[in-house]
Amino acid sequence: MIRFENVTKEYDEETVAVRDITFEIPSRELTVLIGPSGCGKTTTLKMINRIVKPSGGRILIDGEDVKDMNVKSLRRGIGYVIQNVGLFPHMSVKDNIATVPKLLKWEKSKIERRVSELLELVGLEPKSYANKLPKELSGGEAQRVGVARALAADPPIILMDEPFGAVDPLTRVRLQDEFARIQEELHKTIVFVTHDIDE
Repeated sequence: MIRFENVTKEYDEETVAVRDITFEIPSRELTVLIGPSGCGKTTTLKMINRIVKPSGGRILIDGEDVKDMNVKSLRRGIGYVIQNVGLFPHMSVKDNIATVPKLLKWEKSKIERRVSELLELVGLEPKSYANKLPKELSGGEAQRVGVARALAADPPIILMDEPFGAVDPLTRVRLQDEFARIQEELHKTIVFVTHDIDE
């Protein structure tokens, strides 16, 4: 479980992104932060993995304050999917997905199995996609690779910041359906940011 206790983020006296929020995100469920642009959704999301540090209050993951955690260990235990995917352009699909498992020093054979398993999970044929570069992918395909990369080390928590916002409406619906299917299968703790009430 993730718990926010009286969390505030101020950039200066006049810019308060988040003011005194308290709420809980249940384990193994999807929680959506929804609201208009500029209301603090992304800032709230980024405070969970300490990309943004709170000005006040506490954020707890399973009872432990994130500010007391080793930042590298914290981030390696949290998958992160952003709107514009953020794939490394010089690396193949396979190497993009394998980024965190390599950092965790997984065996090569285990990494290869995991990459194939995840490509199948997100609906991309491993033999066809593993060696492609990001520039060879459509927007929807790249977004699927981004989701696979976030799941690569099997983190218990996934943060998703408007992950389907940059793709066309038809692809977006397909990605939403695929994501719902994946969550039914995996039951991760997911924090999903959107401004789209239909989503």
